Amino acid sequence: MQILVSDEILCEIGRITVYQSHIESELAFFIQQLLRVANDDRGGIVTVKLPFGELIRVAGSLLRSEFGDDHEQVKRFNEFSSDANVSFGRRNQFAHSLWSFGKDLTRNTATRIKTTEKKQLVKKDVELLSLKELKSVSEKAANLLWLISDIRVTVCHYEASARRF
Repeated sequence: MQILVSDEILCEIGRITVYQSHIESELAFFIQQLLRVANDDRGGIVTVKLPFGELIRVAGSLLRSEFGDDHEQVKRFNEFSSDANVSFGRRNQFAHSLWSFGKDLTRNTATRIKTTEKKQLVKKDVELLSLKELKSVSEKAANLLWLISDIRVTVCHYEASARRF
């Protein structure tokens, strides 16, 4: 079966998926560092099976516990977490959809089709996307990865003395 989507579109879908995986990994490592178990197997045991929403919840709770609600990095994390949840939802839509040619049959557009079932009713979600829109999503994911990395490094390496425990 031939894929009817351009390599450029496929590349952006892949980029979005890879960035999301790195964001999840960064969150897991952040939790491990906050728990001070990053250098042994216990860190992986704690985080390996946590879904994305739980990684955010646990990291945020640990961060607030150590620094309080008014700390600058806690506030940055709160902003990150709402944006990251939206990004993750988009990534799931993209990764779990069927892709086909776009409305104008050019290399710069695609159609995302997702069929779901809820309470025995079938729903088809159809979305037309441009390469520019997909690039925007991947750029947002790249920015989120940078942001969570910056928060983690700032908290765990530069502000470790501010920890309550």
